[in-house]
Amino acid sequence: MSAHPISEEPLLPAEVDGERLRKSLYFFFLNPADKWTLRNTFPGKLILKILMAVFVAAQLVVFSQERMPYFEYATTVDRVVHHKFLKDWSVENDPMAFPPGEKLYSLYQRSDLFEHISHLVISYYTLHEESLGSFDYFNSTGELFDSIPEMEVCVQVRRRHHKRCNTLNITDEDIAAIEEDPSKIEAILERNNITLFDGRRYFAKAEFIFNLESIRETDQEMNCHQVETSTLFDNTLRSGMIVIDLSVKLLPATCRQELLEGMQNLSRDDWFNILLDITVISCCLCSLYSSIRSLHYGLRLMRLTSSYFSHNRSQRMTFGEKLKFFQMWYIIVILNDIVVITGTCIKFSLSNTDFDNYVYTGTSLLLGLGIFVVSIDLLRYLTFLNVLISMTKFMTNVLQLIICAAIMYSAFLLAGWTIIGPYSPKFHTVERTSKTLFSLLNGDDMFTTFVTVESSNTAVLLFSTVYVYVFVSLFIYVLLSLVIAIFENAWYRTVEDRDRYRLPEQKTNLQRFIDELDLNAMNTQNLTALFDSANLL
Repeated sequence: MSAHPISEEPLLPAEVDGERLRKSLYFFFLNPADKWTLRNTFPGKLILKILMAVFVAAQLVVFSQERMPYFEYATTVDRVVHHKFLKDWSVENDPMAFPPGEKLYSLYQRSDLFEHISHLVISYYTLHEESLGSFDYFNSTGELFDSIPEMEVCVQVRRRHHKRCNTLNITDEDIAAIEEDPSKIEAILERNNITLFDGRRYFAKAEFIFNLESIRETDQEMNCHQVETSTLFDNTLRSGMIVIDLSVKLLPATCRQELLEGMQNLSRDDWFNILLDITVISCCLCSLYSSIRSLHYGLRLMRLTSSYFSHNRSQRMTFGEKLKFFQMWYIIVILNDIVVITGTCIKFSLSNTDFDNYVYTGTSLLLGLGIFVVSIDLLRYLTFLNVLISMTKFMTNVLQLIICAAIMYSAFLLAGWTIIGPYSPKFHTVERTSKTLFSLLNGDDMFTTFVTVESSNTAVLLFSTVYVYVFVSLFIYVLLSLVIAIFENAWYRTVEDRDRYRLPEQKTNLQRFIDELDLNAMNTQNLTALFDSANLL
């Protein structure tokens, strides 16, 4: 794939032709588009990069389409479990709704606590009777009441104490009793050595844990999940308010054999995914080989040039001159090819699995980062280099500006969290404060930010008003305008620089050596032959 010939026999300094070395160096430092124009050759690398960008993008789209139905299903299961096991659950309490609910799901009376625990227990033991979805008890041995797996209840008396866990042994008579009178659940809990209230000693945390089985069926496959469900009654603050939090976690589970009957082994979509993965790996291997070969050629050319300068011109190449041969972009492309190949192999091994874990998240990160580098690499082979060159010219100034902005942003972040945090839900935590500030930068409604601040404290209200005005004025009208001005200045300097691919005025020995090649004196019709691979080192 590389246009550079690589000789296995290293040339001696006396054997190196100066004119041939000069042409090789000139051609080496050209951009890919100029190389194809000079040689009038077929742009094979460009075609490879275009195909690679298309296939990696297609793979990422397919991977996302495969994951999204699962996440939609997981979100639905989470919402169903909340509505089924939490008494009086509504959209106002639902963090998955849009806009997310801000109302705390909390209790304030002992009778309410026992009603909610009774509702939780009844809902669990009447799952088969009331459920609309394909829910079942995990590892259930039958349909009878006695075959239902027991709940686990963990109670923590003090914040720093260890929690004590017991299984909740419930009979069908107990279910009937608490359906009639929810307060009887307290006696049932005490019968199972579970005490929530012992005189003046109230529990800190009480957690009810059980596992369900859920089935997601499509036209091509069926996936079973273990639904780990934990309902936490949090009383650690002992402020008279108990906060309830239900967490749901889906884990892979083996489906029973009778559920898998009639399912196809591999569908047409599966074969398409396999073919796409193989194509992506093949393109990455070709790109990997090409980059390694080009990097090796650059290092070889650097050694030849250094030897030639030392023996024929009595000059030593500086470290900066040698560094020009070591093109870091090839290193980035090599690492990216390895990343995409690794992500593709992991994706292939996860085929027909239907659960979210760190491996899935890591795979999406690998493929997502890969498409960015592939896209930027493609720009190198197209004629959009002005943008890239402009970015390199103004990057130093922008980095200096970003450091200053980061320091100022940290000051606004900490000040907003500390001063406004107790009086506005948008500034309650550092994370929320940061999100609020970024939202303001992107045009969020300032009025809602003002409204959320409590008006009871005049000093805080005045500070928040000045705080928001100064932040928006500084970061939007000043800093962003400076970034745009820096980029425009670098862009115009790049466009006006006719010799942007040539060497700067303060030339090094290497640059002066290359400039000795006079292309104007050469016959333009013979340039293609002069820069043929056979005539270069």
